[in-house]
Amino acid sequence: MSRKVLVRCRPGTDLGRHHQLRALEAARGLRGPDASAFERVELRLGQAPAGARLSVRGLWLDVPADWTLAADLGSRLAALTRRAQPGGEPPAPGERRGAGRPKALFFKSLLNSADKELGAAHLYQGVFYIASALKAAGIACVLVDGRISLEEGRLVTEPEALERALRDNPDVNFVGITLFDAYFEKARALVEFVKSRSEAFVAVGGSMPSQHPRQTLAHLPGVDFLVRGAGEEVVPRMLGILGGSNARTGLSEGQLEALGELGGVWTARPGLLQAASPDHVIRVEDMDSSRLDFSLLDRAHVSAGTVLYFSRGCPYACLFCTSQDKARFTGKSARELARTLSAYGRRLRELYGRWSAVPAPAFGVGFYDDDFLSDRDRAIELFEVFRKSPFHIQFFQSSINSFYRGHGRAGSEELDEDLLDAMPEALFLPKWGDVGAAARRPYVYIGTENYCDEELRRLGKPYRYARVERLVAELSRRRIRQAHHFIVSNARTRPGQILENLERIAALDARHAPYYGVLKPVISHLVSFYSSPSYQTLEKLGLLGCARVRERLSLPGFPELDYPLVDRDLPRDERAREMAALMSSWTTGSWERALAQARAYLGRSEARVAG
Repeated sequence: MSRKVLVRCRPGTDLGRHHQLRALEAARGLRGPDASAFERVELRLGQAPAGARLSVRGLWLDVPADWTLAADLGSRLAALTRRAQPGGEPPAPGERRGAGRPKALFFKSLLNSADKELGAAHLYQGVFYIASALKAAGIACVLVDGRISLEEGRLVTEPEALERALRDNPDVNFVGITLFDAYFEKARALVEFVKSRSEAFVAVGGSMPSQHPRQTLAHLPGVDFLVRGAGEEVVPRMLGILGGSNARTGLSEGQLEALGELGGVWTARPGLLQAASPDHVIRVEDMDSSRLDFSLLDRAHVSAGTVLYFSRGCPYACLFCTSQDKARFTGKSARELARTLSAYGRRLRELYGRWSAVPAPAFGVGFYDDDFLSDRDRAIELFEVFRKSPFHIQFFQSSINSFYRGHGRAGSEELDEDLLDAMPEALFLPKWGDVGAAARRPYVYIGTENYCDEELRRLGKPYRYARVERLVAELSRRRIRQAHHFIVSNARTRPGQILENLERIAALDARHAPYYGVLKPVISHLVSFYSSPSYQTLEKLGLLGCARVRERLSLPGFPELDYPLVDRDLPRDERAREMAALMSSWTTGSWERALAQARAYLGRSEARVAG
């Protein structure tokens, strides 16, 4: 694929971004006479007659406006390329950096949910890493409170904080927004809100932009930049190129040229679209090189402990997962953990003045890694760092198989005793002060997801219930408190499978409380996001009608840019659908009560059928 693809619209040509995206997609695979990719491909849309010229720097194509509506656009561009004639070099692009100093604005954490995120005061880890990198580069960064609101008709939880930040910082020229499918509509409104009050460029990153850059840019016309993958290394470089430029002053040819060298960065301006290495997803190869700056934290962030994201990815590939890092893993070392804890400790002393004034919970560190145990040898080394330090682990996330030898591969049913021995209950408790509250919270969040073997297969989970049962018993014996994720239903769930789940959960709860628990509110429905393999499975089985879509993003005549915003998967079985809808109310009390209500419901439904 070409290293850089640039699409320009001839001035006065009324072609929207969707035309540019189609042209870019058709052009990115063009190859030269020797079948090699071009360093650069530039298209001028709306330019007639069609023509092509080659130079040592790349390929330039003049493309008539109506070609983007042709079904054979790719073939036309390929034929045009084969007829390309040597041409003169374009003029030198000029100054590659904008005048003035850049200033960025990010939200401390836009993510919100009714469970673990609700009321949490920590920074979103992607923002924490980017803001730390910006500070190290000497670039000013404003961090704003406010999450995506869970209330209808409200954009963010603290709109006045955003208004004030934009008003008090008119020199902000770059606003970063983390984007996920789950809140696309509010993110779209947020982009419009920022654009109406600021001259700043708006950039998006996160899961949706990383996996579907074309659809993202097509349906967010106010966005100026898109970053695929990790941002902490590339965003400071972007801002160094921008200097003090903003959306009003625009970009020079030199700045555009420099941005085109940042693989994974897409630039979208009026009449212009550029993708640098369009297929590239940015990853940090050495996570130890990404340092966190704890001076960004204040007392509100640390009084109850802090949260870190110390690795990326996991060794598994669950069918509903949308992470670009699934089935791959990279993480920070034990040495870097020791350095990080020392830096965090220094910040605590700065904030509280003396060690004796630091509340005991502040020494707790939680980990939102996809799977903290992905590399078991590394995990044991990290546990040892905590054991020798004044800090304790508040919680970490993991999966069933990661507690088994060899991650349960090759049919291994043996729990990893060495790993379990390295994480005693004491590792999760404050080393002084009252441990009462800490002893009642979950220490480990486990992505169990289901307790029915057939359902586990549908979800792509590489284990069966027998492993869940064995692990729960062993962790409980060791007094390790667990909160297991539970997805009640998917498109193919049957009533009996919901009942089987409740029977097994109730039995585990009866045997292993208070150490065993299920995270509430339960996840009543699987969500097969458009980028997930589970969505593809629904399509293959003819079950897309079971995916409830909040909104289908579309542009007439451009079906390749369609993007369904899936709200949830609804069971095709009517009784399973009703049971999933009732589960939130059934699970407000004990699991025995939930089981009794499910049995009563099935009894009534069977009686209706018999009658």
